[in-house]
Amino acid sequence: MEKPVILRWTEAHRFAFRFKQRVVRAMVPIRTQGAYLLLSGENPLYIGRSDHCVRSRLTGHPLLGIATHFLWEPCNSSVRAFCLEAFWYHRLAGELGGLNLIHPASPTGSGLSCPFCSMDDEAGLTDALRRFHAESQYASVAGTRE
Repeated sequence: MEKPVILRWTEAHRFAFRFKQRVVRAMVPIRTQGAYLLLSGENPLYIGRSDHCVRSRLTGHPLLGIATHFLWEPCNSSVRAFCLEAFWYHRLAGELGGLNLIHPASPTGSGLSCPFCSMDDEAGLTDALRRFHAESQYASVAGTRE
């Protein structure tokens, strides 16, 4: 008799990798759009994105050698990358040590405004997912509460 499988909800975690060119090349596929967070130890240092190639952006980043770790998330569009970068920017604005003084710009030619500037994080995320429902595979989680 097989044992039943028990599923438990756990909080999602991201893994941070050492911020070295060889590690970036090993962990980030070429020509992948996405957003990234640079850390100094456990402290957020800088948030950014690339609408073309995160790998190229990180391997030539001015904070290479200063930041100790990075984490990143691939996105299948520059709109998603912008929304994720903006979410992280608003969420971590007070912890960035002054390196991200300018709000993330929307993708070139998109005319998008930040969904988080006039709302709290949860409402902003719900709004972003609703607006980009056609692009988002995660849209069905919008508005769920525990």
